[in-house]
Amino acid sequence: MKTMLLRHAAVALMVGSMLVSAPVAEATTCPATPEAFARLKSRVLHPDPKHIVVVAHRACHSTAPENTPQAIETCWKMGVEVVENDVRLTRDGHMVIFHDDEISRMTDKWGYVEDQTLAALRQARLKERSGEAGTYLTDQPITTVEDYFAAIKNKVMVNYEIKASGAQFVAMFNDSVALARRMGVLDHIIFKIPDLKSHGKTTAKHILQSLVVPDDVMIMPIIWESDTPFENRVNELEAYKGIGYELPFQHQAYVAPLSNDPRLGRKATMMIALQPYWSGGLDDRLAARDPDAAWGRLIDLGADLIMTDRPETLVSYLERKGLRRTVCDN
Repeated sequence: MKTMLLRHAAVALMVGSMLVSAPVAEATTCPATPEAFARLKSRVLHPDPKHIVVVAHRACHSTAPENTPQAIETCWKMGVEVVENDVRLTRDGHMVIFHDDEISRMTDKWGYVEDQTLAALRQARLKERSGEAGTYLTDQPITTVEDYFAAIKNKVMVNYEIKASGAQFVAMFNDSVALARRMGVLDHIIFKIPDLKSHGKTTAKHILQSLVVPDDVMIMPIIWESDTPFENRVNELEAYKGIGYELPFQHQAYVAPLSNDPRLGRKATMMIALQPYWSGGLDDRLAARDPDAAWGRLIDLGADLIMTDRPETLVSYLERKGLRRTVCDN
């Protein structure tokens, strides 16, 4: 069972207002060694009421193009434990890291990833940060999965999202497992497993019924809010032995039962602060005005990991609340 009282007490110890938009100082960077990574991994997989794990959506893109090795490096230096990415397949069968299905937001080119060869995509140059208006082009190309895996070694874990469905998802999952194993980073990867309902689409068959998940592969199924009670969804998915669950929800009452479920108290529970309709209104934008009402409330609901587009400010908030320990600690 989650130790909610301990969390609440830790939060209550800190008072006063916070400047959420203030930059966070670079943390003492842990060495990129197997020993340091083992401690980081333990923090991610074993919930600790005194340490909330930060998951950086598209990595840390305040000073580097999103979904790049440079954004991973920023996260590592900041002490962020997990980066989230998006994996797509090119026309000639190569896996690349790119959030959108079309490349114009983040590059100087246009077109759909799936319609282009890897060679053509690598001619594009990424814009700064998240490609917002007024940003400059960099000299950085779109990142391949191989480059991404090389960049994470002994530094961060990955919440690995395959942007595909059906048979293509299965093939990309298998190829990703094989590549990660060959590059020695399989224990860095947590595969995000989509739900029956995902981003407005619904499928009749859960993808886990088609996957063969090796014993040394970590998965995190998503449980989207639905008409099926939360407890029933957990009953359905526990057989697949995930390391935890990702919980997008529109209504806080849907996830309220998790604090009384002893199965989830032993597993990582990730909540998503990116959008109000994925977090019951407790998103990053609310956190900019009132972090206690947004991120603090997600923690009260049982979040062990919080995915954010503002990792710097979330780290700062958690440190001020006494809910972060340096990942270099034993």
